[in-house]
Amino acid sequence: MRLALVSCLALSACAAAPMGSEPRVFDGEASAGLNQTAVIGDVRIRPLEVLEDSRCPVDVMCVHAGFFRVRVEIRTDRQTRTEVMDWNRGLALEDARSLRLTEITPERRHEGPQDPRPYRLTFTLGPGD
Repeated sequence: MRLALVSCLALSACAAAPMGSEPRVFDGEASAGLNQTAVIGDVRIRPLEVLEDSRCPVDVMCVHAGFFRVRVEIRTDRQTRTEVMDWNRGLALEDARSLRLTEITPERRHEGPQDPRPYRLTFTLGPGD
């Protein structure tokens, strides 16, 4: 009797996770350019449009780091949504995870020509704030 109960519980635990679904990742990092997709486990982030880039140039001493805002499409197994993300501010996902925009390249410059490379954005996924 006890063996049958343990077997049933073990089988029901296996049935809870659909076959072929990606595991929930709570820590990770990925980068993408505009209209490219960064993938961290089951989360896909596609930067669509830079809305603001007023970051402090690397060749200037600033009192404030400035701002960077980007419109992104976020896809998970449960939903697809479009959000505006701010640099270094957490964005809550539906399952208690937090997504952050943690790095932006190229850096801004005050003097000389701007770096002609396209934006590359790094996103970090972690436990909720």
